[in-house]
Amino acid sequence: MEGLLGDARICEIASELLGEGYAFRVSDCSIYDCGTQFHRDSYGADLSFTNIKMALYLDPLDAQSGAIRVIPGSHHPGSAFTRLLNQHVDSGFGDLNLDTDEVPATVLASQPGDLLLWNYRLMHATSYGGNQRRMLALEFSEPYVKDAPAALET
Repeated sequence: MEGLLGDARICEIASELLGEGYAFRVSDCSIYDCGTQFHRDSYGADLSFTNIKMALYLDPLDAQSGAIRVIPGSHHPGSAFTRLLNQHVDSGFGDLNLDTDEVPATVLASQPGDLLLWNYRLMHATSYGGNQRRMLALEFSEPYVKDAPAALET
């Protein structure tokens, strides 16, 4: 994973999206043998700043085999759409009797070597594809400012 952190392609993307001085948060190598409910990544992050996850899936994935499903626009805090989604995300939309693959979402099919990026605020999930999905992830944020202006506080 250390080699990826120094890779110019990764660094350029992080710098372009988060600005000079971006912060590396965490990395992980995972094998998933399950689906997930819709959720946001937060991991204790300060969501008043931009936080991103870069994911490299090592297996070909599509809607049937566990590709990530995202709800476009769900990363905009305070929008009417996001407020509506927030009423149901804690239940994974189960309160609406919807399984993960029934929630209207965009499936991001990928091939090994594709790099997928998303904002921590973006609601996403995976359906169980009956297989083990291998993923490498790198997570970055804007530099956290100790005395952030009141407009940025949540």
